[in-house]
Amino acid sequence: MPIISLQRRARELGRIRMGQVVTSANGKDRPSKLDRFRITSQSKELIEKVAALYGGVARQWTPQGGGPQQWEVITEATRLPVLVPPQPVSQWFETWAGGGCQRRCDGVTEVLTDVPCLCDPDPQERMCKPTTRLNVVLAEVEGIGVFRLESHGYYAATELPSAAELLAASNGYISGHLALEERIVKREGKTHRFMVPTLDVGVTPAQLMAGNGGQAIGGPAPRELSGPAPRALPAASVPEPVLDVDSVRSALQTIAAGGTLDDLRAVWPQAKAAGLDELALKIADEFKRKAAVSSGDVDELWSQIMRTVPEDWSTSKVEGEFAETVGVQAEEATAEDMTRYLAHLAEEVPA
Repeated sequence: MPIISLQRRARELGRIRMGQVVTSANGKDRPSKLDRFRITSQSKELIEKVAALYGGVARQWTPQGGGPQQWEVITEATRLPVLVPPQPVSQWFETWAGGGCQRRCDGVTEVLTDVPCLCDPDPQERMCKPTTRLNVVLAEVEGIGVFRLESHGYYAATELPSAAELLAASNGYISGHLALEERIVKREGKTHRFMVPTLDVGVTPAQLMAGNGGQAIGGPAPRELSGPAPRALPAASVPEPVLDVDSVRSALQTIAAGGTLDDLRAVWPQAKAAGLDELALKIADEFKRKAAVSSGDVDELWSQIMRTVPEDWSTSKVEGEFAETVGVQAEEATAEDMTRYLAHLAEEVPA
């Protein structure tokens, strides 16, 4: 039995983001919106697997304002398969500063100090921003816990809670998709385009309202049958599917020789089940390296270098070894210089 006075909650594995902070030409940081999902976590292994599944490059990331070193990947995905827990959405009007959350209001009461809301009731004058948080489980990524998406947008604030109310009728996790949907509005003669997070589930409203006994559900609703309930078969009479590890390994080798990253994503679940996810990740890295060489993407090539060197090498050591081997500083290197250094690492660094 749980402790009655303690509220249970799922561990947060990472965040799902719709923007990033970039440095402008004048050296100042500014927020920049994305047209795809960006995922961050303190787990390097988790982010590398997300990159293998949904594209992008896993790299180190330092949150604004400091904090523990994390990892991030800007994926190529605008739609993610997820499991949605019961009551996944929370929503407040909030104001944040360097010292943390300064105000948190439900529209009537400022709950941090238990006084009436301090903001002007006029939405144009209100200091607090609508803050909508959504917790989901990434269905194809290992780990027991949730990923949190946070939005300050009007459409997320008005649409996600409606989906949450419907989902609250279920007692279990619901299969669905978290997606980014482009919206276009005209204000004062100007056209504005922006991305809005949406939640689509794979069940009907009738199924949700009926509940599901705490199980993950999806797909068509079962038909009602007349007569006595059928007798359940013993578990031993249902054969377990046999996974042919050698066939999966052969498929990965074929993809490595002449396939694509999309081919690799298609067999990723089988590779993971067969314990061949490390091989799949190496093949994905090689695909990305070749793409970076052909496009001259020095950022991706440098990420490849950092993933190839021994784990105990610091960034300064890598830069020093690079300059000594190639003859130029890393910040001045071309794609060809970095490709040469990768070839050197392949000869010198044990696999």
